[in-house]
Amino acid sequence: MGDASCPKPAYNCGGFEESFMRLALALTLLILSGSRWSCAERLTGPAEPALDVRLELRLSPSSGDPAHPVVATATVTNHRLGTIYHSGPCVGTVTRFTVLDRAGTPVWLVDPTAALPGCADYCCAPLDPGAKLVEQLRFSGTLFTETGDAYPAPAGDYTVVASFHGSGKPMESSPIDRTRSAAFHWAEP
Repeated sequence: MGDASCPKPAYNCGGFEESFMRLALALTLLILSGSRWSCAERLTGPAEPALDVRLELRLSPSSGDPAHPVVATATVTNHRLGTIYHSGPCVGTVTRFTVLDRAGTPVWLVDPTAALPGCADYCCAPLDPGAKLVEQLRFSGTLFTETGDAYPAPAGDYTVVASFHGSGKPMESSPIDRTRSAAFHWAEP
């Protein structure tokens, strides 16, 4: 029989209330542990390859003419925890810009026969964590033939392709390649 010195509980612990309390506690712990796990996974898990180095391409304006050139701005941002490396061009930009006509054929924005400085690209320039590399290309409407003759860009749609090539270590064989493209319309004066 029961001990007269032990007080009786105020509610029946073996009934519905106890089951409900245990279920509520278990669900609360499950929810809390799941949200902590997902936070920890996002913070400490491997970074998504497409998100660790980001290349953005913006055109301003999205249509132009000889009086209103189109400027393409490429921004490379290092979201990694470590430094990335890229080549340093003697002439031009780190981000490689290509302009394609309506048929998808590259067009010359500079005279391909012009003499260039006699210097070599160098390797490897660092881009530290959190750093940005911003470069621009200006489309003014003057194009060149393979022989170096200048001519006005025909009216129509063009596409700018920006490409960035880097690596996690100097001279590393596993490259970081990012490419973006954006279209614009060119009008005659």
